[in-house]
Amino acid sequence: PITLTINIRGEGNIQTIGEPILAPEGMNDFKAYNSETKVTITDRGDGIKGEKLFNKVIEPQSEDISVIPGISFSYFDPELEKYKTLIHDPIPLEIEHSDIETPIRLSIEGAGMTKGQVKILTKDILPLMTDLYSFKNRGIALYKRPFLLSIIFIIPILIVVACIYVQRQRELLHTDVGYARKKRAMAHAQKHLSNARELLQLDNPSEFYVTLTRSILEHIADKLNVTSAAVTSDNIYDILEKRGVSNDVIKELRQCLESCDYGRFSSGQLSREQMESILDTAEKVIMHLEKQL
Repeated sequence: PITLTINIRGEGNIQTIGEPILAPEGMNDFKAYNSETKVTITDRGDGIKGEKLFNKVIEPQSEDISVIPGISFSYFDPELEKYKTLIHDPIPLEIEHSDIETPIRLSIEGAGMTKGQVKILTKDILPLMTDLYSFKNRGIALYKRPFLLSIIFIIPILIVVACIYVQRQRELLHTDVGYARKKRAMAHAQKHLSNARELLQLDNPSEFYVTLTRSILEHIADKLNVTSAAVTSDNIYDILEKRGVSNDVIKELRQCLESCDYGRFSSGQLSREQMESILDTAEKVIMHLEKQL
């Protein structure tokens, strides 16, 4: 390969200077590559002055070639008010045959050159691609990472399954009253417990005990999908025992409801600490019932 360096200097719009042309009739025996250009502006005082450098690589296709085709460059002369063409004569060329195919490589300063090697003056002009086996795909090879590949396929499936599940839950909440009551039971109980805590802060013991008792009984009614009237302090223990609720939870529930009845109907009043203890017990009982019913 041969690197032609063409330098054009002058005044005017240097950036728009077109590339000089090699005579077409002589280029049939050459393979041409795209040129590399470099523009240098040297003066902007009275006008734009500078130069534009063209580096063009051509590769002879035969050993019988004796000249590089002539080069022509056309430009507009403002003084003559017309286009002019400069022509450079063909350049003599001598091609030597070599039986050894030497790969093209960038020259290293200080290293010797053997016959058949090509010295490339600029790193940006590489007319031939050599040693293609050294090219590697720096991206992620999915077929070498089965775990990542499986995740890519599984994620869309999981999204579809999740959407179907959410849609199914919404349909059940709208169509199945028992399912909806069971799912919302804990939220209703927490609302009653929050009201009971506010009544405790307001020092309203009578309403506190009523609200606390209601929170427990209505939570059980929601979980069993029965009316609130069907769950009373008299039959609740038998119902829970038949449902498989542990004896410890039933015992705590009994103590909690009895404490509420005592607070409501006794002449004496329980202390603030005792009322807070009853509230904590009610919260624990409801949490256990949520898991066991």
